[in-house]
Amino acid sequence: MLLYAREILTRKPGATIVGDVKSSKQIYDDIAKRGGKPLMWKTGHSLIKGRKMKETHAELAGEMSGHMFFSDRWLGFDDAVYAACRVLEILDKANAPFSSLLADLPRLFSTPEIRFNCPEEIKFKLVAQAVVDF
Repeated sequence: MLLYAREILTRKPGATIVGDVKSSKQIYDDIAKRGGKPLMWKTGHSLIKGRKMKETHAELAGEMSGHMFFSDRWLGFDDAVYAACRVLEILDKANAPFSSLLADLPRLFSTPEIRFNCPEEIKFKLVAQAVVDF
């Protein structure tokens, strides 16, 4: 996401870029450092692309899962082939090894998402009990 955000900000200073709550703080800091308006939002296709991108006129939004939503020169939805073409375009303009494009970032780690299955009929009771217990 940061690769796309950096490129967009060279052409559209001050652009709003939306990331989900699972994205690294590094992304938001880098966008702000480059003059963009970073915005953290809820995870989920409909929440990001359907609502927040339209509301804020964001040029780009992305999730830690790898879904990228482009309004900049595109229609606002995620498309893997289009995203790959954008990477190739960035690489072509850079005229440098791909590894150099984000070489200034520290090495980061992430933990996998942990999801528990819960029967629909008890999920709200379970959360209420967790609130009491914790």
